[in-house]
Amino acid sequence: MVAEYEDALGIHFPNDFKSFLRMVNGTDLPTLNVYGHCGEPFRESVGVYAYPRDLEIVSLRIEDVLRNRARISADLSDQGFTLPADAGLAPIFSHRYVVCTSDTESSIVLSIVVDDVDAIIYARSLREYLEKEFLDRTG
Repeated sequence: MVAEYEDALGIHFPNDFKSFLRMVNGTDLPTLNVYGHCGEPFRESVGVYAYPRDLEIVSLRIEDVLRNRARISADLSDQGFTLPADAGLAPIFSHRYVVCTSDTESSIVLSIVVDDVDAIIYARSLREYLEKEFLDRTG
């Protein structure tokens, strides 16, 4: 299944992302937008993307970052991070992407808001990302 997903996206995933997908292929329950305090209406969406269920959503997210790749790279460069030209960006959840390069031991996670082209390194590894996004108990 993971190899099929890689083929469908044309991206080779880092080893830890492959392991993650083998254990947790997405989430079953929808997530809820909880930003109602800013006037935005509550709405549900998918959680962690699953293959093949969310292939269309994932493909659209990849198209968005490809269209804005130069601006995303420039934004990251301003922060001291060089996004390799051949790196794939695989959506994980919402606007979080794992950087996929030939170094399958590296799994940097970026947060990319495409509309405003706001890109940052969100975590230095998939593990750090998962802990930060789903296990952070400081808030």
